[in-house]
Amino acid sequence: LNSVLIKNRKNEMGLFTVLGMEKKHLIRIILYQLLILFAANLFIGIPAGILTDKGMMMLCALILQSDVPIGFNISMDGILWTFSILGVIYLLLFAYSAFLTLKTNPLDLLKGQEHGELEPKNRWIIGIAGLIFLGIGYGIALGVDDPITAMLWFFVAVAFVMVGTYLTFIYGSIMILKFLQSNRHYYYKPRHFISVSNMKYRMKQNAASLASIAILSTSVLVGVSMTTMLLVTATRTVEIQYPDSREIKLTAVMVNPEKSQAVENGLKQAIDPDHEGLNAEGYPYFTSVGRFEGADYSEGSRAGSYNSIVFFVPIEDFNRIMNTDIVLEGNELYGYFPDTTDQGTIRLNGTEFPVKKADQPIERFYDLDRMQNPYGVEIQVIAANDLQQVMDGLGAEHNTSVMVSGNLNEASRAELDQIMKESSYDLSPAAEKIYDVLPEAMAQNGVSEDDYNTALLSFYQGDRADALNMFGGLFFIGIYLSLMFLFAVILIMYYKQVTEGTADKKRFRILQNAGLENSEVKKIINDQVLIIFFMPLLMAGIHMAFAYPMLSKMLITAGSFDQMLFLILIAGLFALYALIYVVIYRLSAKTYYSIVQDRR
Repeated sequence: LNSVLIKNRKNEMGLFTVLGMEKKHLIRIILYQLLILFAANLFIGIPAGILTDKGMMMLCALILQSDVPIGFNISMDGILWTFSILGVIYLLLFAYSAFLTLKTNPLDLLKGQEHGELEPKNRWIIGIAGLIFLGIGYGIALGVDDPITAMLWFFVAVAFVMVGTYLTFIYGSIMILKFLQSNRHYYYKPRHFISVSNMKYRMKQNAASLASIAILSTSVLVGVSMTTMLLVTATRTVEIQYPDSREIKLTAVMVNPEKSQAVENGLKQAIDPDHEGLNAEGYPYFTSVGRFEGADYSEGSRAGSYNSIVFFVPIEDFNRIMNTDIVLEGNELYGYFPDTTDQGTIRLNGTEFPVKKADQPIERFYDLDRMQNPYGVEIQVIAANDLQQVMDGLGAEHNTSVMVSGNLNEASRAELDQIMKESSYDLSPAAEKIYDVLPEAMAQNGVSEDDYNTALLSFYQGDRADALNMFGGLFFIGIYLSLMFLFAVILIMYYKQVTEGTADKKRFRILQNAGLENSEVKKIINDQVLIIFFMPLLMAGIHMAFAYPMLSKMLITAGSFDQMLFLILIAGLFALYALIYVVIYRLSAKTYYSIVQDRR
């Protein structure tokens, strides 16, 4: 806004100088002008900001499904910080404007808007460098193999894409316009001749704005799509951990393998001490981290880098949970082994095991889901006829874990809901009741404290509330920042059209005096504005297409991903943003046309 005011008031300042004003008087005018703008920002912006803040907080409370507290608190610290930051910004603007006024010749001020633009140089090397930066950024986005790598390299890819976008717009757009100019069949037509020439001489200063619009548009699409996806799938992510609508989960770790069945019975009894039949069930398992290379599996330090997390479970529990009737004998294993030999064997740390092959990967097993795998490596479930034989075959000391889940009775559920309302989701009072009866339940099943290390308890209501709090907060931040970016796009477009319309008014008037019809002027303006304003939208769409693989893997890390839903979400958001963008374009084109036609 300040640059627009300075540029549009050069003639006015020059006229004041001719009438006898000195530069100190001009600086004083600039000071008064900025003070008025500063006061307007404070007295209009702060109340509007307070109301917006309260509205966004109510929206956040609605998203999180929490009660909206009654009250209207105004932060004086926030007002003081706003006053201070705006004061510093306007002070810097005044210093910059005063510096330009002091160093400018009064005659230059009087002719300030009459200086024509110079033809930009076609620095093709920098344009190619922009494409190289974009290629590196896109290559990183497409080349990540796992969610953890995606998290680590995301901002590196963003940095390359941002630099590449600026360089490509600043110099690549000039290259394109010069190419169009060299095409005689295209260029030597009234509409194309005027619009291409006009854009070429102004593209160097326009390209930075267009690149900013493209980056801000991409930020809006990424922020809204990611945070919306997290919020939409938040409850589903929790439901995976509590299959069949169960409400409580109790896991014992570092369990003596010989006591795993007794520990499972003790956990069930702790969840359902009154034997009400609360649908408590679970399974023992042990986890191994290592590397599969064909039919050979190496665990731990023998593997070097890891590519698999394997969950070994008893075949009887596997059949019960998966509703299958697979029969294993001896030390047989069952799982998905696409690289095993024809004899159907695998080697675990060198020990050979016969296998029965599944036709396809085991995507879901109770509370495990390969598609929602946050570890960044492949996750597998292998059923064993005898877990102890697998442990012995791996040749290392292993301990099993036992997980049991179940439901709450009506009294416990009502008590838990009341605790959540009164304690801001602190469920420790409800957990203490389970932990109090756990030692006795274990003792009744012949399990001592030495047979397991600890038990981990969680509730569906608490985990769901935590997920909504975390992802709802991220959604709130994403929407808030995206609105800021959108307003920035609108302001850039508007002031760009105002400055260009003011600069082009005399040019189009000369063309009309030379015989150019008003309808042709309108077509030229429409072509020029259409090309300029839809280049950033096209670039934002390309950025999103290349960012999709990396964004998908990052969502997998958060345990919230549905490929089809995410594609539909991105397509819908892009269509909505394009609609908003078209509205902004139409209003901007109308503003530009009214300035050029001197209707304002």
